[in-house]
Amino acid sequence: NNYHLLNTIAKWDNYLPSNERDAEGNLLSKGGIRSDWRETYSPFCSLKEADHAFVNLFGSIDARHIVLTYPANGIMEIERLYELLEPRHAPVSVIPVAKRNQGGRQSEGKQNVEYIFVAGKMAGFNLTMEYSIELLPLIERLTNLTDTLFRTPQTLSGYPFIGGLILDGLPPLEVLLNKDVEELQREVELLEANRCDNLDEGLKVLVRATLDPTQKGRGRLEKRLYPLLRRLDEKVRLERVLEELNWPEGDPSVAARLREFLLPLIERRD
Repeated sequence: NNYHLLNTIAKWDNYLPSNERDAEGNLLSKGGIRSDWRETYSPFCSLKEADHAFVNLFGSIDARHIVLTYPANGIMEIERLYELLEPRHAPVSVIPVAKRNQGGRQSEGKQNVEYIFVAGKMAGFNLTMEYSIELLPLIERLTNLTDTLFRTPQTLSGYPFIGGLILDGLPPLEVLLNKDVEELQREVELLEANRCDNLDEGLKVLVRATLDPTQKGRGRLEKRLYPLLRRLDEKVRLERVLEELNWPEGDPSVAARLREFLLPLIERRD
């Protein structure tokens, strides 16, 4: 959502966002997004155009070596980038690197995976962290499962779950890279098969877990629930959550706390 800032830096045209306001004095363009964002949008950030953009880029580079970093959750698949680099710039080494987001306190598991591609012959230089290309798309799929809600508590060893229902980051990268491809694939497929299919299902699971007196990590799950409820735009979804609070086996004190939080949100949606 800050992509337009990179556009302005690249163009260096001293773009001034609109200062227009509504009747209540609120800015109409709070994000300051460029009015010409469609015309200046990079093909590297387009689902339809990214592949062609990389083909043209790699085809036009005349250099002994190429070093490229790319996030695990980017538009392009890691295998595809390897396929594009390899014909003209072999050999290609791929190094996965764990990176934490900048700013704020984060748990040990809160890390993103980026890949460093190093292409070209390197006399007298050896990479010590080169791994099977088959592991990389599995780590990418696993990255996409972080912060996902699961229907039932998961018990995979070494994974930082919250109450078994939310994957709060990844295991250490060195642990993932030392797994067999078949083992990691089984774990990823198990998690994918048990993830909630939609927002309504996820809300029901999270609310029920927050109310359940026997649920592990209940306090942390409740903290995850509040920002999710704030972002709900549809009154009908909030009302469904309100109905879930009537679960007879739930903790009445937690139900009362959630009800107190929900009612003003529902009134504002009116």
